Amino acid sequence: MSEAGGAEGRGSYFNSTGMIRDIMQNHMMQILALLTMERPRSFTAKDLCNEKTRVLGWMPAISHQNTIIGQYVKSADGTKPAFQDEEDVPNGSKCVTFCAALARIENERWSDVPILLKAGKALDKSEAVVTVNFRPTPNAMIFGDMPPNRMTIRVQPDEAIFLKVNTLVPDLHIKTEAMDLDMSYRGKEIPEAYEALLLDALKGDFSRNVRADEVDASWAIFTPLLRYLEQESITPREYAYGSAGPQGLDELV
Repeated sequence: MSEAGGAEGRGSYFNSTGMIRDIMQNHMMQILALLTMERPRSFTAKDLCNEKTRVLGWMPAISHQNTIIGQYVKSADGTKPAFQDEEDVPNGSKCVTFCAALARIENERWSDVPILLKAGKALDKSEAVVTVNFRPTPNAMIFGDMPPNRMTIRVQPDEAIFLKVNTLVPDLHIKTEAMDLDMSYRGKEIPEAYEALLLDALKGDFSRNVRADEVDASWAIFTPLLRYLEQESITPREYAYGSAGPQGLDELV
């Protein structure tokens, strides 16, 4: 989940909160839980929250050794301010405006599947995207080296699902090619996020809401990391406003 804008007048609030509390612990965990949970018995609030809480409970706490944190500085051309240039942000602030972390879900379905979580402000684009790389099957080896099949779910902006699938090419010789398939909601009127939540509240439907034990399970994943960063006073890596984030992201994958 990336934002092209910086704190922009919310420096004091964000300095006391940071990216991990503001985005990763709640918004990102909701998306991850919906993606990885088992099929619920129904779409009632109870059944949905049960499954989301269950899969979050299988996640061990994020380790600081599998985490990269950053804070944005001025843009390369000097036109965009650093985070510490924001009003009410003290010099020497160690607020996290970018975080990438490697997570795991230790159940039968997701064991040994690496999950990379990434969120930041003042990056090169604004988007919320889930990318799933599928593992190759043994049968696929007869075609030689192929890129993995990939599913991309774009949550924002312009909601869509994209598939990159290896297919046989109509040809005189047997060969494969990665083809793009896409499903977008162009032309569809999609309600705003809070519009749907407010309507649910009026109807007494809590299926899109978060239950208390679900919140506790989410905090348990990030609280040890937050304590470590604060107790050890870790300095975030610098990255330029408008860039892709701090260097070293390949260390996590």
